[in-house]
Amino acid sequence: MSAGKNSQFDFLIFSDLEFDVQQYDNIKIIHMTFDEVKKMVQSKFEMKVILHKPYKLCDYRPAYGYIFEEYLKGYDYWGFCDVDLIFGDISSFLSEELINEYDKLFFHGHFSLQRNNEKMNTLFMKKYENVWDYKYAFRTKHSCHFDENGTLAYANEYDDAKMFFKWCFYDVNCRKYQMINPNDGTEACCIWEKGKLIYVCNYGKCKQEVMYVHLQKRKMKRNFNGVVDKMAIIRDEFIELTDESEKEILMRPLYEEKEEAFNQSIQKRLKKNRRNAFFDGGIKSFIYRKVKKIRIEKNMSLFK
Repeated sequence: MSAGKNSQFDFLIFSDLEFDVQQYDNIKIIHMTFDEVKKMVQSKFEMKVILHKPYKLCDYRPAYGYIFEEYLKGYDYWGFCDVDLIFGDISSFLSEELINEYDKLFFHGHFSLQRNNEKMNTLFMKKYENVWDYKYAFRTKHSCHFDENGTLAYANEYDDAKMFFKWCFYDVNCRKYQMINPNDGTEACCIWEKGKLIYVCNYGKCKQEVMYVHLQKRKMKRNFNGVVDKMAIIRDEFIELTDESEKEILMRPLYEEKEEAFNQSIQKRLKKNRRNAFFDGGIKSFIYRKVKKIRIEKNMSLFK
């Protein structure tokens, strides 16, 4: 619903799930299984790459312009994003000047855009001192967060690639049940209305338009079906709004049993993540990052 309102942008979703998006001209489903995606990725590289689970795709995001080049013909820019975002009006934050001047806009894994040309689409292959390189990231089971910590994150320092960043989104703390404003500690929420997204805190006294809200590792429920004109995004719910005000939404009672269940799920997730990181090569990854800080690349024979 929020992507569909951004009609100036096309969203290409690769999936083997069935989505009913016929009402949105800018959302296109490319039916492809995960195994088919793996084969496509592998076909682009001579070395054997590891793509054992969908989450590992995060490490391949900087290479999407290279991997999915046949789907990107005719586009000036391409990008990637997480699936746990609710968008506001993206165009409000991307002026003509930004598009013309910069090669890459934003750097987080949850939302980034970059110019669609050979230079930027192959930039992930560059190797910089003390920075993750793709040959390591693509050959380990461990999730290296190559989309945020790899080559492209430092290309403006080592190559002639102009990058732009601005905090214009709300990245919700995934370890807190309430959506907290870090500046004053009050509860916050987002109000989505006909494509605009407003961040609200301090009981409705503070309001700011944002490009998107990132609901990381947060299972959300909704109290409506289909499309609505206005909704609140708060705690773990999407709530259709009619006459209820932002102040009333922010003054909703806090149910301790819900908060406790949320906190328990966090602890289970963290424990699982630590276990998976250990077996997927997390220790080697940790050592790699430490060694990278004190050795230049030519002496990194241990990890080649």
